[in-house]
Amino acid sequence: MARDPKIPVAEEYVAALGRAAYNFSYLEWGIVWLTETLSPDFLKRVGGMTAGMIAREFEILAAACSEPDASELQSLAAVFKMLVLDRNALFHGVPYTAADGEQRLRHIGPAGRRDWSVENICDAARRFEDAAIHATKLLHAGRFDAYSATGRSLSV
Repeated sequence: MARDPKIPVAEEYVAALGRAAYNFSYLEWGIVWLTETLSPDFLKRVGGMTAGMIAREFEILAAACSEPDASELQSLAAVFKMLVLDRNALFHGVPYTAADGEQRLRHIGPAGRRDWSVENICDAARRFEDAAIHATKLLHAGRFDAYSATGRSLSV
């Protein structure tokens, strides 16, 4: 980036936020595609939905699923629901100056305060990534082929 940022924050911090944002987006769309395989035309309804709304829809459909991978889908639905809370706590964080002078985000909510250090952000990014990989494996372990056999394709 050739521009000189005017808001002081460590580049490492911004990079960690970017990685977390990308990994969550990747995860969220893995969940969207899995939901589409459970409820064709979900893609027509997903626009404007929050991650929490997507999580609820996926959880309901996974709970009703009787296919061989139903327990894995249900487990992933529970994980995604929790990760949505982490994502919200991170990206709805309030900027503040930590005791060491570092600029950070802090989530202030009913469960208390959560300080988002680089380490905490990287941990969340890894959890988003792990769940995204799980979602992708489920999608490509037969769901994609079964969905494609209906004449549909997994593309936006």
